[in-house]
Amino acid sequence: MHERNKKKIFILLVVTLFFIAAIEILVLIFFRESWLDEEIYLFKSFSIMNGVFTPFKDIIVEYPPLFIPVYGIVQVLFGPSFYVGRAVSSVLFIALLLVTFKLLRRKTNSWWALAGIALILSDVFLVGNYVSATLYSLTALLLMLCLIYVERAAISLRVASLLGFLMGLLMLARINMLPAVILIFLFLFFMRAHGRNIAAVFAFFAITIVVGYAPIVIPNPSLALSYIVYPIRPVGLLNGLTTRVAGRVPIIEFASVLVSFLHEYYAYIFLFFTTLLFLSTVYGKSLYAFAKKEKWFSFMVVLDFAFLLTHYFNPHLIGSVYYANYFIPVIVVTFIYAFHRFIPHKRFSASLVISIIVLNGCISAFRTDVISDPRSESDLKRVSRGAELIKKYTTRGDTVLTFDNSVYHVFVADRKVLPFSINRDFHYINIEDKPKAERLLLYNFSILSEKIRSAKFVALNLESWKDLFIRANFYTGHDSQGEAKAAEIENILAKDFVLMGSAHNVYPRKYTDGNDGGTLLLYKHR
Repeated sequence: MHERNKKKIFILLVVTLFFIAAIEILVLIFFRESWLDEEIYLFKSFSIMNGVFTPFKDIIVEYPPLFIPVYGIVQVLFGPSFYVGRAVSSVLFIALLLVTFKLLRRKTNSWWALAGIALILSDVFLVGNYVSATLYSLTALLLMLCLIYVERAAISLRVASLLGFLMGLLMLARINMLPAVILIFLFLFFMRAHGRNIAAVFAFFAITIVVGYAPIVIPNPSLALSYIVYPIRPVGLLNGLTTRVAGRVPIIEFASVLVSFLHEYYAYIFLFFTTLLFLSTVYGKSLYAFAKKEKWFSFMVVLDFAFLLTHYFNPHLIGSVYYANYFIPVIVVTFIYAFHRFIPHKRFSASLVISIIVLNGCISAFRTDVISDPRSESDLKRVSRGAELIKKYTTRGDTVLTFDNSVYHVFVADRKVLPFSINRDFHYINIEDKPKAERLLLYNFSILSEKIRSAKFVALNLESWKDLFIRANFYTGHDSQGEAKAAEIENILAKDFVLMGSAHNVYPRKYTDGNDGGTLLLYKHR
């Protein structure tokens, strides 16, 4: 093909992908179905940045602290909003695409780099998660930035310092990136990087971690450290507390998560393992020599397997299909590089990748569990209508007590909540020891009933608020007295409160039954 024609086709493909990305992002910002994680990240970061709550003095910060400035600062400027949070994530996602393209172009060529980007954009579930107001885009971006610098054959002192800083930020985004940090250090060691440069990486990594964690640890070090290391192992004040998230994961739950992972990310898993199968067949007994020669590719394969094993084959971790969002771009870079460098049948390789892109895109186009029907009311529009009810009967300085998904509406209405409300029932603990619950910044029934009696306003979901007491809770399992406790709360509301108003069909679809969007009830103390 003539070089001029090649260039024209390439530009046409770039423009096409640009418009596809722009349309996807805009549609997802407004119509992506929401779930509680978005509310937690946004409400918690906004409240902390505004000085309403102090980490581990008033409120638990169960995630590493980087999300606080990332989502908090912009909301202080523009107000609390899911749209603002998703806009921030979208910018981070665009940066992720650019960095991924840069790394792939450096290791392959512009055509293969474009194919890698097309693979990511072809999956609306993946893109939808990156656009959501969570840590997926941020974490994946920081991970890819680290790999940009690790890829270099030799690193200078300046690059080593920057790499250490980025690795520190990566750990401040998600603690489950620890396998990547460990493997990067090992890779630098085996690549015989200068000892001074490795020391610089470690020094800047450690300084970034200390500086990043200090603001949330200093107010209550013992409690903060217990929660920080909790994803690895329950220790300190949390030791012996959990029953649902500690110990071996039930085989049925393990299998369910694994099947969901394979179902959602089949395209990437298929291409990744097809590549490895081809290489193991071709090189056979000389596979070790191949791995030793292709050090960077071997590092990427080991990194991919480290993520897969620690997130989906860990018997002590309740996994989530969403964890793959953190490292799918790494898997894409790995097999795209392999297709370019090691598979001789270029036309077959290109045809296979293009076929997967088209198949993935066609399947994504018919998904209704990620994007709500644009012809109907979106999740965020529903929530906004519920927020109007709260705005009507409260003022900006009011605190509205809630312990269910009504926290969505309180957030959008820009009203205050009690610290435990932000995490809904996830911070409810079924123990009688009130001082212990308070010490852990959790809440039990005694604390909840006391807070309700003294509350000025209470917002509840008519159809589901009793679930807090009836179903098994996050920390301490099922409560045999749950129905009696729900009845007691119902009596308090009937005796001490008056119903100010209600709003129907105002909850996100994930938390509603079919087309019934749930009813928000707003009570005021008599």
